[in-house]
Amino acid sequence: MEPKKGEIIIGADNDKEFIKFFVKDNGIGISESNQKEIFKKFYQIDTSTSRKRNGSGLGLAICKGIADGLGGNIWVESKEDVGTAFYFKIPKQPIKVNSKK
Repeated sequence: MEPKKGEIIIGADNDKEFIKFFVKDNGIGISESNQKEIFKKFYQIDTSTSRKRNGSGLGLAICKGIADGLGGNIWVESKEDVGTAFYFKIPKQPIKVNSKK
């Protein structure tokens, strides 16, 4: 993305049962085949040795675990050369947390 041309939009939608959060950008997008994989542990789209960004491939897997643990879910919608939107929603109902004391 060229400097000063990138756009990121964050927000939330509120309905009766859930709150849905989103982060959208107008970046390069994610291919359909990669969209199916990105929430898996250690998955990385760019595995080349000359990649520009570091990371272990755990970030989205952790986000999925948190969303699932809260009774919600997480997903991505993307079109190559158009942009990407990540969504997660969690229920408004209180959840039971088992804690050991």
